[in-house]
Amino acid sequence: MKSRYTLVAFLLTASMLTACSSQPATPSPSQNNPAPAAQTPASTPAAPATPAETPSSTDATLPVKFTMSDDFKTVSITKGTKLAATVTVVNKPSTGPMVNTLKETSKSVYFNTCDTGFGGYILYAFCYGPTYRFDRTTDTVTKILSDGQVFDVSPNEDQIVWVENGSKSAHQFKIRTIATGKDQVITSPTVPAKYGQYGDAKFSPDAKKIAFAAAIGDSEKEQGSVIVADIATGKLTYVVQDKADAIYTIKGWKDVNTVDYVMQQ
Repeated sequence: MKSRYTLVAFLLTASMLTACSSQPATPSPSQNNPAPAAQTPASTPAAPATPAETPSSTDATLPVKFTMSDDFKTVSITKGTKLAATVTVVNKPSTGPMVNTLKETSKSVYFNTCDTGFGGYILYAFCYGPTYRFDRTTDTVTKILSDGQVFDVSPNEDQIVWVENGSKSAHQFKIRTIATGKDQVITSPTVPAKYGQYGDAKFSPDAKKIAFAAAIGDSEKEQGSVIVADIATGKLTYVVQDKADAIYTIKGWKDVNTVDYVMQQ
């Protein structure tokens, strides 16, 4: 019996020695301190959805659309799939007004409503009427001009270039500061009287000049020009002057010294 207990004790001792010899001399940090990520509780709430997954009505990147009502009394402004605002139409032409998108930026969309039913030899797009700014984040609408033709909004969105409707100063560009409503008149004559039609005025990147297109307005002997006006001095510089049988469209500026224009086809 004694030899049997001795054999059992020997086997237990050998087993313990074998187990000890198989353990590393120094435990690794990862064994003592397992990574927290491996012990994330099952009850941890899911991460909130991204704006791309659940668009908000305040998302300024949503597309904006303008729709005139059938009775020509209101303009509905839709952002994404939701109605964001409405505007009461003040134009009262017999054929009904139209809504025109003037310029779209990351912050705003500028639009106007104007009379329709005009025809004839018209070389440049125009829309005489009130002009509004729609804020893409707050969904608010602000009227920035009651009547006239707005051609462009400055790069900083603090000014507009426009002309009055049907007045003696119709050939005279004005620069309006949106925040104050005050106008600066570019020295007259901005557009030489020989030009019967003009348009496409665009601010330079530094907002110190405007470029515009002008034409005689006679289909039988047409001549087109591209002109730059210095806002502070009124000085005119011809990029193209009285090109026969040519009508030009101003697309914008390539840089502060170079006008981007094309000939109409």
